Amino acid sequence: MVELLGTAPRSSIVVKSLQRYNVIYTRKCIKSQPYNINNSMEQKSRWQRFKDWWTIDHVVDLIVDALLLIWEVIASPILIVVRVIRHLIGDWFTGGIKRIIKGIARWFARKREYRKAHRHGVVRTYWWLMLLSPFIAFFLFIFLAMATGIAQDLPEMLELLIRGCQPDSEYWCNIS
Repeated sequence: MVELLGTAPRSSIVVKSLQRYNVIYTRKCIKSQPYNINNSMEQKSRWQRFKDWWTIDHVVDLIVDALLLIWEVIASPILIVVRVIRHLIGDWFTGGIKRIIKGIARWFARKREYRKAHRHGVVRTYWWLMLLSPFIAFFLFIFLAMATGIAQDLPEMLELLIRGCQPDSEYWCNIS
């Protein structure tokens, strides 16, 4: 092979970059595996991990949390029901949001794979999304503005719903 102006041949550059990549990959693999006292690469058993977890800090945290929980339950047992309902609704709500976001991300990943496999451009694949994005942003803005307005005036709305519109009311409710 002819060397131009003292540069290394192209094949040696490729070999060096592959060697560098293998060293970095090997380091990452070694770091990601759990470290054992015997300096072996085997994973710790659950019992060993459980024993390692029992430090003074963890035990103190566990005891304090348990005592606070017992104290709150004795003080007001209705909190158990409220917390269970809150936990279930929170899981359902956050699970739904996560499911929607993951669905959108997977859709874009599938579209990207299809686009790459068929050699389509970005504009050809997402033209309709580009045209609709201003409308989507506008309706999202309107929805957030309405939700904010309802959240700010919720006590007044509930009062009007419960008591109804009265002549001496401070709210404008005379439609005629």
